[in-house]
Amino acid sequence: MTAAPTAFDLGAAPPAHAGGRTIPLGPAEGWSSLVLLALMAALIGWVIDDSRWVLGDERLTDFLPYAGIGGVLGGFVAAKVGWGRFTAHLVGATFAALFLGLAVGAQLQPGGTPHDLFVAAGASVTGAWHDLVVLAQSTTTEVGHFLLLLGGLCWGTGQYAAYTAIAHRRPASAVLLSGGVLLANVSLTVRDQFPVLVVFTLAGLLLLVRLHVVDEERAWFRHRVGDVGGATGAYLRAGFSFVAVAVVGSLLLTNIASSAPLAGFWQGVPRQLIDLGDRLSRLLPAGGPGTRVGGITFGSTVTIRGQWETDTTPILRIAVPDDVSYRWRVAAYDRFDGTTWSWSDPAEVTVQAGSSLLDGTRDAIEPAVAYREVEFAVSGVSSPPGFLVAPGVPLSVDRGTRLTIVRQGADSFFAQVGIGGGSPYVVTVAIPVVDPAQAGAITENRLRVAGDDYPPDLLAMYTDVEEGSVGPRTKALLSTILEQARATNPYDTARVIERYLRDPANFTYDIDVGDVGADCRSQGAVECFVISRHGYCEHYASTMAMMLRLQGIPARLVQGYLPSVPGPDGVQVIRRSQAHAWVEAWFPGAGWVAFDPTGGVGIASNLPAGSLVPSAAPSPEASRAALTPRPTGRDRNEPGGGTVIPPASSGGIGPAIVLVILALPLAILAVAWWWRRRPARPVEPDAAYRTVERFASRLGHPPRPTQTVYEYLGGLGDALPVARPELQLVATAKVESTYGRKRLSPDRLRALGEAQRRLRLVLLRLGLRRGR
Repeated sequence: MTAAPTAFDLGAAPPAHAGGRTIPLGPAEGWSSLVLLALMAALIGWVIDDSRWVLGDERLTDFLPYAGIGGVLGGFVAAKVGWGRFTAHLVGATFAALFLGLAVGAQLQPGGTPHDLFVAAGASVTGAWHDLVVLAQSTTTEVGHFLLLLGGLCWGTGQYAAYTAIAHRRPASAVLLSGGVLLANVSLTVRDQFPVLVVFTLAGLLLLVRLHVVDEERAWFRHRVGDVGGATGAYLRAGFSFVAVAVVGSLLLTNIASSAPLAGFWQGVPRQLIDLGDRLSRLLPAGGPGTRVGGITFGSTVTIRGQWETDTTPILRIAVPDDVSYRWRVAAYDRFDGTTWSWSDPAEVTVQAGSSLLDGTRDAIEPAVAYREVEFAVSGVSSPPGFLVAPGVPLSVDRGTRLTIVRQGADSFFAQVGIGGGSPYVVTVAIPVVDPAQAGAITENRLRVAGDDYPPDLLAMYTDVEEGSVGPRTKALLSTILEQARATNPYDTARVIERYLRDPANFTYDIDVGDVGADCRSQGAVECFVISRHGYCEHYASTMAMMLRLQGIPARLVQGYLPSVPGPDGVQVIRRSQAHAWVEAWFPGAGWVAFDPTGGVGIASNLPAGSLVPSAAPSPEASRAALTPRPTGRDRNEPGGGTVIPPASSGGIGPAIVLVILALPLAILAVAWWWRRRPARPVEPDAAYRTVERFASRLGHPPRPTQTVYEYLGGLGDALPVARPELQLVATAKVESTYGRKRLSPDRLRALGEAQRRLRLVLLRLGLRRGR
């Protein structure tokens, strides 16, 4: 006659298998659970790979599905071996580092030895750190750190899902985390990945059913239920039927539903999120054609990358009342640091519906210029547009707007206009007249004699050339262009530069410049463009703008859209691939005039010659800069010049770091001594049990759904015999208080508080021990 199990035992184990075999060949969860987990992780890697996050090259991320499967295997093995959470993830991270180092190195240096692969991966990460931290560049051309990040995401997701589902018996957490990663990627890509969502959903539901049946089997064995084969089969059949009906019903609902609640979410995304994405994009070379990140977002910065937008998704519909081909301007930028355009000192102003937009700024209409007013109705294809799209000088909008301006001294200049969500809008704009027969028209001869009497604030902002933004090759090319043309005024100088850059014999339009050498890219976008002689619109426009600034001519980069062919109803459909960049130069008495130096796709300036106009008298304040860089506003101690950054202290911080390192262990010992010496406070049994459960769960020992209080704390006592008396005290108090409705004496509550305090330290050992 055998002794009955004590109240503090964990309960009987499942009976031995047939044939006397006590260790099954397969896992208790079944091989199907492992296959489903591996499938879910592989799908996550595949959707990230399909999105072409890194430089638009899908081949660079082909290893991601294997990284996800590797993480699943690591988490599964750690759970079956019985490692605690810390040990499992530490060992998994070690294997992940080995695998990802080889995988990333193989993308950067195919065919190399394992040593060469690790060296290549490390050199790429070091190069990114050198570009972003040491050189303080706005972006980096290295991709190794991004590949490691994506690989770590796939491996970590797979490992967490497998370990949580098998060791902690929490398949719902595994499915939720994996599904969250998958949905985040699907929402950020423009590629059709709906079939992957269906397959992932099917795999996740089947995993939930399979592991639920495993938990039920354990409960049946624990309670000495006899033959469970029939019940297991019924559970599985019912679960599979539910999954089949749910998936088929969801597919039918998707095909017949007329609503699209998430359609166009990324076109109406708040400006703060767009700016955050622009800032993060400098660290990660994203922006492939399969993603919504890194494209043309018209944020506060414009970083020139290796590839231009090619997605043909329609985004805007604009009703045009005439047959003129307009450039649709969205944003203008004044500061250039070599790779990124930005707003130097932005401010946002709220403008009511119907109110004047640009009054009081340098972009307002010029009194001496003749204009014609035109109205354009703008609407989003799948969601309301979030920014103003308009040619010429915007006068007013029938909706409330947020005008972003950049400031220099007492002057302010247009940067962008944001439109609140809701319905489409109608914008009224002033288009400069170019007909020479009308007084005040903008003509070539008028611009030739406009002179160079620039306002000081405008001159300081829009002729600023930061150190390193242009190089010697750019300055030499500018000298060659001007010597050949012998231009004598700012307008002819601008036209000569525009014609030279547009000539296909000099530069080649290319939307993918990712193959240029690293030495070229490290010299800045303009210098690299002059060296390589191929690029896209941002390269052309940036080069012309900086050449004009070197000549003392105010210039800025403008981003917007090229025109499309109007339909029969006079509506132009604007697509993402029509995003474009060009240059605006400022002329006294005329304002900003557009120039488009991009050959092949841009619209060259085509003004009529007009009648001869007497030359403007030179002003004593006129300023024409020589071919030397001007100091940036951040180097001048003047209002509007940006924040002046003080030089770093010359004193070293090494001694302080050493003192902190030496004092830290002493502080920890002092806190531990105080913790042990202070008197214990009375603690309620429920609070003590929750504290132990929470601590142990975080260290990889959560309670199972079928365990009693005695079984769970008894298992912890087996793992930590030194803590058995305290655990016994907590278990007894919890059962007597909760189930026996007994009020404990103050002495027992104080003893319970003392036990809880000791357990907080003793339970930390669980992180270094193997779980049951």
